[in-house]
Amino acid sequence: DIMNEVNNTLKEGLIAATTAIVGNILEHEPLASYSDEHPVVIDRVIDIITGCSPGRLCQLVVSTISVVLEQGNGEGDAADEVKEAIVDGMKGSFEDGSFFGAIPSDTVICPEMASVDDMARPGLAPG
Repeated sequence: DIMNEVNNTLKEGLIAATTAIVGNILEHEPLASYSDEHPVVIDRVIDIITGCSPGRLCQLVVSTISVVLEQGNGEGDAADEVKEAIVDGMKGSFEDGSFFGAIPSDTVICPEMASVDDMARPGLAPG
């Protein structure tokens, strides 16, 4: 159980990876910044059965990512631009493997599942 961290530390690993990736994205986005006062939250994890390849565990992780818009950028286009940058950056990090690489190596996924190193290899990343 990821949400209750039973026999695993995956929730904390996902939070750490998401925080790192968002930090990297915002280094190139001057309109907003990340603050530890509003940390990444894993809201829920949903098992995906339909469309999941045999032998794979597929889950949808629903997260809340909060950022602080720089003063004077709190409305309209700036907020939309920051949101798009974060969404595109997160998608890119899944595609290039950097998200899985940002999960701390000591993260315990589940005793019967692959290691974090296995997650980062093409074809083994959670889908």
